[in-house]
Amino acid sequence: MFFLPDTKRCKGTGTDPRPVKFHVVTGPDDPQLPPDTESTHILTGVDKLHAQGIFGGGVKIGIIDTGVDYNHPVLGGGIGPGHKIIGGFDFVGDAFDGTNTPMPDDDPLDTCNGHGTHVSGIIGANPGNEFNISGVAFDASLSMYRVFGCTGTVPDDILIDALLRGVSDGNDILTLSLGGADGWTESSSSVVASRIAASGKIVTIAAGNDGDFGSWYTSGPGNGINVISVASLDNTVIPLQNATVSGVAHDPITYFDTFPLPIPGVLPIFATSNDTTVADDACDPLPDTTPDLSGYVTIIRRGTCTFVQKLTNVAAKGGNVALIYDNGSGFAAIDTGNFTNATLIQAADGEFLVSQFAAGSNVSLSFPQTGGSFNFPDDAGGMPGGMGGMGGMGGMGGF
Repeated sequence: MFFLPDTKRCKGTGTDPRPVKFHVVTGPDDPQLPPDTESTHILTGVDKLHAQGIFGGGVKIGIIDTGVDYNHPVLGGGIGPGHKIIGGFDFVGDAFDGTNTPMPDDDPLDTCNGHGTHVSGIIGANPGNEFNISGVAFDASLSMYRVFGCTGTVPDDILIDALLRGVSDGNDILTLSLGGADGWTESSSSVVASRIAASGKIVTIAAGNDGDFGSWYTSGPGNGINVISVASLDNTVIPLQNATVSGVAHDPITYFDTFPLPIPGVLPIFATSNDTTVADDACDPLPDTTPDLSGYVTIIRRGTCTFVQKLTNVAAKGGNVALIYDNGSGFAAIDTGNFTNATLIQAADGEFLVSQFAAGSNVSLSFPQTGGSFNFPDDAGGMPGGMGGMGGMGGMGGF
């Protein structure tokens, strides 16, 4: 357990045990200071602030978004005085879609969208959670101003109401991860955001997701004067999962999923083709000689037809777990339709499994439910988001 002099100690999520070691940190360069190793924090410099003991204590942050699941334990499990999320307001209600009549109330709870909960976690997630992440300012006090229903958009007048409410509630920072393409500063919400920023408040708003259209395609109200307009970067790593190989010596096989596939035990593999050059593998119904695939991990080559078509043919033979190996199109998330226990693996891993299957080796796979996470390097890490790289969604709906 480490302490920083003259700063508030980072609070854990449970009762602190008696320390087995006590050390007063001499400064941010103290070699005994545990580093903030989260890739996103290193990329943005947050690790340097955390090393100085800056965790957001005493700061009030107003989030204008889709609401928040304040019952989530990583966000403190409640709302009001004494909680991380101290308050907020719902300006619209669940049924609001941007065109109908809003139904406001005092409760900013979001149970149907999730975006605001995601943003709240980036800012304030308590450390020591099962995902091994921490918020940028996890000691800050948060308020949520809900401006979206379960679906749809939000007009300027509601955004303005939320901005003004955030100011009147005494927030030091207002942050909005939203916007619409607008290269100018004259929209009503942009003007209000500009005036709030000019008053000394910090206002941070997304620059948008359309940078590939050019420099005039930024979002409003993020283009307000003196507003901090925040663009996105691809992470330097992608948090993925590893499967364990049994029967032959081989490194764990990384598959493109944030969470472990919920597969208990160890399953043998079955390849739909012994030839890794067959471009249309499993695009047609599998032959009558195919065994019942319910007890196998089915290995399929990517290409020619959709992932869903391949998986539909596997399901027709009882298959319910499948790994599709890449054909050079890119290692990314894929659309598996209703076939939930399927994902993409890299070409070399798939070719290895097929070669072992063709040789008659007794190869099996298991999917650890804990301890299988892996930070997969992203070649596009540090580049503007949406500009390609394995962190993109290029495989969604594709072949």
